[in-house]
Amino acid sequence: MPNTFKAEIDKLRSAYEAAVAAGDASAMSPLLEEGAVFVRPGAPEWEAMAAAAAGLPFPPGAKIAISPIEVVELSKEWAYEFGTATTTYTPQGSQAAIQLHDTYLVLFRNTGKGWKAYREVASSAPPPGGWPVD
Repeated sequence: MPNTFKAEIDKLRSAYEAAVAAGDASAMSPLLEEGAVFVRPGAPEWEAMAAAAAGLPFPPGAKIAISPIEVVELSKEWAYEFGTATTTYTPQGSQAAIQLHDTYLVLFRNTGKGWKAYREVASSAPPPGGWPVD
């Protein structure tokens, strides 16, 4: 399969990280396939971050660092990425940043207009082998 596949997914991932860092939810929309569904971790610390985001995907000032473990093209239309991510944000009124880790599986779809995220499920549980060391 063409080497361009991984480069396209890398570009999509970088654009998502940049949109989070910029606090620009509208920049995320073009990265998502129509009907995209995301399930975030349900642990209490993730619920607190969702509350701090006040209806947005991430709270103001948040950053996300995504570390793929495997990226696999299943066909010309479907691919997946399995990996970990670290989301960092500072709650309003706090001086201390909080880091949240998750393990994720993203299903990408290519409808002829490039790869886009279609489904994601994330967990606050570590991947096999534990969290990557920075």
